[in-house]
Amino acid sequence: MSHRRLKTGDLVHVPSDVYRFKKEDLQLDFFSSIKVTDVPMLGLFRKYLSEKQCLITFADGEWILPIRYVYEIQKESYCA
Repeated sequence: MSHRRLKTGDLVHVPSDVYRFKKEDLQLDFFSSIKVTDVPMLGLFRKYLSEKQCLITFADGEWILPIRYVYEIQKESYCA
């Protein structure tokens, strides 16, 4: 896994205990817009929002995360 420049559609890994924020236009209320990852998660990289944040699509929707916690999954990391 690495922090190289990610492209739209890259498969990424996010460790547990990372705060993620619901995409702004999908927020219903403040408390439902913030979650902490309970377990490591896989998602698809969508785009960079700034130098420090990016948008990731998980099974439960689109979330904003700090880029420092997003790791690309390399082909060598896939299970056979």
